[in-house]
Amino acid sequence: MWGKDWGVDELVIHGETGLLAEQTAEEFSAGINYLLDHEDDRLRMGSNALQLIHERFTFNQMMERMEAVYERAVRGPSEADVGLGTDL
Repeated sequence: MWGKDWGVDELVIHGETGLLAEQTAEEFSAGINYLLDHEDDRLRMGSNALQLIHERFTFNQMMERMEAVYERAVRGPSEADVGLGTDL
């Protein structure tokens, strides 16, 4: 269970790797109750989330991403970076 604006869009795909909720107590508790009441969905989403982490967030992948961030910081934004949310 994650709030929609908590910056987890790379990890949580609603209904596939977890649930996203508005940042209200009611929405959050509804999501928790859903997960408690639907074991098959809870286990499926947990398994999918683990697979996603193993596919997209290995140590080497994270190091490559971090290196790319530093390289962009050193050289400055290029035209390819503009509009992609990668401006520093």
